[in-house]
Amino acid sequence: MASDDKELKYYVGQDFGSFDNPCHQSHFSTFGLCGMQFDLKYINGFPEEIRRLNTEIGTVDHQGIESYHCKWYLSPNSPIDHVVNGIVAYKNDKTQEEKYERARQVFDGELERRLTDPSKAPIKQVQNDPKKAIKKACDDGFEMLDAYCNCNNEDLILTIDDVVMCEVDVKMKIEGIWFEGTIDQIRLAPHTIKKYGNRFTWDEFEACKNEKDFSIYCVDAKTGIMIPGYYGLINSLQLRLYSVGIQCGTILINNNSRCLGIYPEKGFIYHTRKLQRHKRNYTNPKTKQKFKPGDLKGDPIITVFNSEKELVDSFSRFKKIITSIYNGIKLGVYIPNIYVCDSFCNVAETCTTFSGKHIEDDVIKAAQEVAETMEL
Repeated sequence: MASDDKELKYYVGQDFGSFDNPCHQSHFSTFGLCGMQFDLKYINGFPEEIRRLNTEIGTVDHQGIESYHCKWYLSPNSPIDHVVNGIVAYKNDKTQEEKYERARQVFDGELERRLTDPSKAPIKQVQNDPKKAIKKACDDGFEMLDAYCNCNNEDLILTIDDVVMCEVDVKMKIEGIWFEGTIDQIRLAPHTIKKYGNRFTWDEFEACKNEKDFSIYCVDAKTGIMIPGYYGLINSLQLRLYSVGIQCGTILINNNSRCLGIYPEKGFIYHTRKLQRHKRNYTNPKTKQKFKPGDLKGDPIITVFNSEKELVDSFSRFKKIITSIYNGIKLGVYIPNIYVCDSFCNVAETCTTFSGKHIEDDVIKAAQEVAETMEL
């Protein structure tokens, strides 16, 4: 085992879960997927061996979306370098065309940087023709960003103007455990925009937030091909955790910590891949739904919870899950899940060369600790 004083990003040490060393949702998802992967990445600090192309494209798409809403880099002589996470509208008075052009520039620049950076792990390819795979993934990424930035159309209930905060850092304490993460988007409900508009300063937001007809949505933007099914949505921790953080935690707005103190009315995944449009006639083989050229590929909104009551009621169960996972991490038993080695692991080679004795010693030690606790 690595020593507890080793400094790593997201490092799990003795003070794991404290204010200065908070948990991340990625800790819990990785531990749930494979204990050994968690051990290698977050305790022993091994770097990833491979990167996935779609993950890289998704990251760059997120950066493009963020730049559309709130990161505007000005001229070198400007006294303000850029606008950071915050109430978007009152800081961003650019036209949609200007914002779209900026998003494209960020997408192109970041995409080239990430795909050609020699310091990063190589990108794993599943096709025989890497150039073709990269071109298709890049084209898909650009098409998703383009569709997102130009999605103010009658096909959708929600539009790009609903976004009031983007890429907002949140920190909260749940069951005595500190968490932090980044909320992709906080949006205003359509009925809220109808009454109050979508241009807010912080003081205006504070004055309106407790009104009965003032509602916000917590949104997780996704670009991947795979999306959660029914049970995956029921057991989705990330969006619920961040939504509770909006109410009881603090968020960072323009480098200032603020407490929104309001529960989101809804939480949903915004699947930008569904904003792409069909290029030819198509019939879904499962649903038999027919599409013609120009139709959206589907509804981008995938609901996780549909009311404040549903969020609060479901989170009482998630508190127990959070405590159980946290205690499992602290116990120190990190068993490999051999059934996901090929599909989801980016430290597989390291795992195969890592000493099996390491696992054996951990299990014996943990069993002894449990036995002593139970006075067996």
